[in-house]
Amino acid sequence: MSRQILVLDSSQIATWGECNQQWNLKYNENLTSNNNIREDMAQGTYGHKLLELYYTNIALGQKPVDAWHDANEFHAKGDFPLSIAKREFVHKRCWEYVGVYCQNDFTPMMGQPEKRVIFGPHLSSMDHEVCLNCGANREKVIAQGEAGTCPQNPQTREFPKPLVEQGFSYPLLDTPEYLFVLEGRIDVMATLNNGSAGIVDHKFQGRERSLYGKSIQFRNYAMVLDVNFVVINYIRLHQAISEKTFVRETIYFSSLEKALWRRRLIEKYKIIAAQRALAFAGGGFEKEESACSGKFGYPCEFTKICNDNFDLVSIQAVKEQFFKKREVWKPW
Repeated sequence: MSRQILVLDSSQIATWGECNQQWNLKYNENLTSNNNIREDMAQGTYGHKLLELYYTNIALGQKPVDAWHDANEFHAKGDFPLSIAKREFVHKRCWEYVGVYCQNDFTPMMGQPEKRVIFGPHLSSMDHEVCLNCGANREKVIAQGEAGTCPQNPQTREFPKPLVEQGFSYPLLDTPEYLFVLEGRIDVMATLNNGSAGIVDHKFQGRERSLYGKSIQFRNYAMVLDVNFVVINYIRLHQAISEKTFVRETIYFSSLEKALWRRRLIEKYKIIAAQRALAFAGGGFEKEESACSGKFGYPCEFTKICNDNFDLVSIQAVKEQFFKKREVWKPW
């Protein structure tokens, strides 16, 4: 039997548990509805970007007012698929957030410095595909290093790495039979106000609701980073500011919880790997009707595919008419 390789993130694991067919359509076929533009989700994505820029600068030692500069620059460009009014509102709410927490905030951590090839008279970072000085291919310049084709003599330098919006690929199990990898992205790895290391996860909400603190996502974060604390950082987008607008909830995970969860997660991977192999072999993916109603008032986006389309030709026609391929999410 060949080695089974399975790479999942927290959302995929949760989705598989809810409905195998939903997982197949969303993460295997990578489908999304043609008109699946939810402004509540887009607002959260926009807010995450503003806070990423802010906390990156905080980690680099800037004061809050100065650290907010890059967020303002990004906002001023207006290059984001969200209405102007919504962008303005989220930008304002994030600035209010900075004002509330700037005197008593967590401290983003710094990781191991990154090595980059630099070149040119001002030793700027080479983030483009060709050397701006000589036109040489980027990979060629990097491979040749100090003896590279660029007359400005490329060099390797170390750059600070704030642990903000950092992806991970965690080898959960690596044996001759299995390679199980857990992927994800951490909003902020930080020193919390209690002096402990922890993970801060921003949650933008249009409607106030408390999330389950021991969710798959938070369990995975605590296990992968081996920390005891995960902070749910609620930023709510209701119109008037109240005591519920900015709330932080700290979730504790013991060493025993993390160890038991790792064992449980490996078993989940084995079940998913076995069921997925059978589905790919011709058994198909099982639909769970209880998942069709969706969450928070939004039905599953794939009900058009699953409801009453019994022949493959009809199903394919529905996919072509109402759905498109989405960009595959990667943590890096």
